[in-house]
Amino acid sequence: MEHIIERCSGFFAVVQGAGPMIFVPVVMLVTGVCLGIGLLKATKAAITVGVGFISVQLALNLVWNTLGPVANTVVERFGLQLDVVDVSWTAAAGMGFTSVIGALIIPLILGVNVLLLTLGITKTLNVDIWNYWHYAISGVLAAAITGSIFVGFLEAACHAIISLKLADVTAKRLQRELGIPGVSIPQSISVAFTPLVMLLDKVYNSIPFLQVRETKKDLSDNRYFRFLSEPAVMGFLIGGLLGLLAGRSAIQSAVVAMNLAALLLILPQAVRIIMDGLLPISQAAKKMIARHFTGKELYMGLDSAVVMGYPSIQATGMMLIPVTIVLAFLIPGNRTMPVGDLAAISFFVALVAPLHHGSFRRSMVTGTLVMGIILLISTYFAPFYTAVAHSTGGIPVPQAAASIVSLSIGNPISFLLCLLLGKGVAGIVWMLAVTAGVVAVCKRAEGGTRKG
Repeated sequence: MEHIIERCSGFFAVVQGAGPMIFVPVVMLVTGVCLGIGLLKATKAAITVGVGFISVQLALNLVWNTLGPVANTVVERFGLQLDVVDVSWTAAAGMGFTSVIGALIIPLILGVNVLLLTLGITKTLNVDIWNYWHYAISGVLAAAITGSIFVGFLEAACHAIISLKLADVTAKRLQRELGIPGVSIPQSISVAFTPLVMLLDKVYNSIPFLQVRETKKDLSDNRYFRFLSEPAVMGFLIGGLLGLLAGRSAIQSAVVAMNLAALLLILPQAVRIIMDGLLPISQAAKKMIARHFTGKELYMGLDSAVVMGYPSIQATGMMLIPVTIVLAFLIPGNRTMPVGDLAAISFFVALVAPLHHGSFRRSMVTGTLVMGIILLISTYFAPFYTAVAHSTGGIPVPQAAASIVSLSIGNPISFLLCLLLGKGVAGIVWMLAVTAGVVAVCKRAEGGTRKG
């Protein structure tokens, strides 16, 4: 028996060492077969996911050789402490899924979700399987901090539970604002800030400038804004500015500009390939679980992409790109240079505009605060994130970068749980207690939100 376990562990280690383009498809193939989608369909889905990861890695390798040294030069030239380079959420997803925790994250979170549904603790069925990487990388960082894989799994589960409950609390309000019944948004980086957003929405009622809620006017109606908000255009402008700040010539700055434009345009396309591969697995999980909960009120937990058509979200996200860059220079204690995740800011603040009833002014004030918090939390996690990246070897690290991180790691749920875990065994008890407390508070808040 021990011999069989050793052989399986050896095979697992070899496959994991091959990187995300092999390891993740193997995990997805096994998951797909277990969910009953058939070997052929599962194989196609697994290959598609692998191709997606190769596309992501090619895009990152293509641009980091240019952007890494430029970012480092800007930091040195202006005497800044921004020695942590943001390498985008795709790198975080790759590290999360290629870990031991990531290998089991789908059955783990689905199992926790089903248990909570059975016990009536949540109404959200999180079928957004791709975004389970948030729980995976959070667990990986917890394991890196504590040195325990078991604690990493436990943290990932607690993270998922908190996300599900926050999704429950905001579900009715989002359904009214979006006009889409029966959905909720459990995507961790989007839902993590909802307590802050809902609190600030009440505070704004007593501030004259923010007291009156303007109509749901979307700045994207303006053709000039539409032009500037295109990811490639915004990437070109920011890349060109970075090149000039680094003292490069006009031609060299144009090369940097084109590289960042390529990054912001190509990465979403590469990620879409991965999501296409995961779609059959997600649909199978949805059908299998929903079959056992007929007659119960059930929210389908979806990717926050479903809210991207809501008025002022894109406007807020794009306006926050230059704001985030300025914040990086100004906030004391921040060491993170935002680059790779600039195109994803709309997802970080996806629920801000709907929870502020479409108010652009309120969304910008809250979004600015949110991005400041994300920068500081990312800086905190940078040493652990960098250590994990070097240990896996599957993520390209920019040249001349002392440390790396992803802005999507700037998640207050991960930060709170990992901060507690730094206190040893007592920290585990505190983490479980905080999770239980959040569940209790959210349960009471659901009734008020439903009426409000």
